[in-house]
Amino acid sequence: MHDMVATLNKTAGSHADPVSALSRTDGALAVISGVEGSAYRPIGSVMAFLDDRIHVGSLSSGCMEESLAIQAEKARAESIVHHVRYGQGSPWMDIKLPCGAGLDITLWPSNHDTCLKESFHLYTHRIPHSLRLPKHGLQHGLTESLAPAGWSGKDFILPRIPPLQLVVFGTGIETMTFANLAQAAGYATRVMSPDSQVCRALPDAVSLETGMFPSTLEPDAQTAVVFFFHESDHEIRLLPSALDSAAFWIGTQGSRRKREVMREDLKAAGVSIQSLDRLQPRFGTIPSARDPQTLAVSVLADVVSAYKARWFDPYFGQTGTSGS
Repeated sequence: MHDMVATLNKTAGSHADPVSALSRTDGALAVISGVEGSAYRPIGSVMAFLDDRIHVGSLSSGCMEESLAIQAEKARAESIVHHVRYGQGSPWMDIKLPCGAGLDITLWPSNHDTCLKESFHLYTHRIPHSLRLPKHGLQHGLTESLAPAGWSGKDFILPRIPPLQLVVFGTGIETMTFANLAQAAGYATRVMSPDSQVCRALPDAVSLETGMFPSTLEPDAQTAVVFFFHESDHEIRLLPSALDSAAFWIGTQGSRRKREVMREDLKAAGVSIQSLDRLQPRFGTIPSARDPQTLAVSVLADVVSAYKARWFDPYFGQTGTSGS
């Protein structure tokens, strides 16, 4: 499991996590703690302000980050949590939010706080959890089980959900196109293939010499397993282990007829109906995609949509208040 995490983290691109960045240095954590109306980013979105005005993440399309940097400096200098309002009801009329919403931002000053270090450790090992951020500071913040983003009494609950990662099995141009697209979008992607051409084209790809699901591969609940095979022989060997994993999305390339035949073959091999029902009924959001590029976009959109619906809508779609 740890080998897979290390490999996936290596390919995850430059999309840094604000809380993790702040766990290693002094700074301030800025969180959207309340939304009035429709906003560009939801409650629970985070941004970190580090030394030398370096920042990680964003809370808007760029219309308030400069002002937030000043507020972050004040919070750090005073060692006091700051609560600021932008948009509707804000004292700063010169800062306009294109979405027309009102945003409450809470800034917690940090000084190598233990709770952030603990959160970094859990996040690195892909363990979902929440930070409980007291209104008066981070020093007594605690990690706890996953819970919705928002105020709970005088504490703000910040869910920490591992990022989407992809495990891709397949051959041919479809596998290469999808992997390149996913990595370009910043998603950690691991490719396993019996196709030597795929392994040459994708330096990080693993040769699937045995044709069996690697025993060290343990997809977690934020992992999608994607199959790009034209014939079902490989999938018959690989799918039972994938279906027994915690992966939230498992899908296979091919026509409806091919998937129906494969389903019957898997059932005959002893795979339960309950496990088979975990297979995605469709492969992508665009019906009958006929070229590798369209198929890659279609499948990636399907996976990302399912990930957001499964993990973020229940936690980041809440209506919040300023907690005052």
